[in-house]
Amino acid sequence: MTEPLEKITVYLDPDLKELIPVYLDNRRKCIDLIYQALDRKDFDSVYTMGHKMRGSGAGYGLDPISKFGYLLEKAANLKDAGSVTQTVRDLTSYLDRISIVYDSGHSNPTEPGH
Repeated sequence: MTEPLEKITVYLDPDLKELIPVYLDNRRKCIDLIYQALDRKDFDSVYTMGHKMRGSGAGYGLDPISKFGYLLEKAANLKDAGSVTQTVRDLTSYLDRISIVYDSGHSNPTEPGH
């Protein structure tokens, strides 16, 4: 039996409270779209979705999402379906484990699990 994965607590500005749930929901939808693009071997679409994540994650205080976006861009450029799949699995794990606390008095670590 495997241990449950540790939650990742992220502290965000309370001003983002209405935006973050929608943003995270859209990342989950993006995961489905990436898998669909992989089925079509459409690495251009994977790159575009990764690029959008790379640009948006840090803007919401979610630096790891930007990192996953960068990794998706890189894998898409190489047409490396295995790396795309692994990155999407890691992103899914991150989204499953993230716990948002709205508190402007904290700063966040830059890496998941720290």
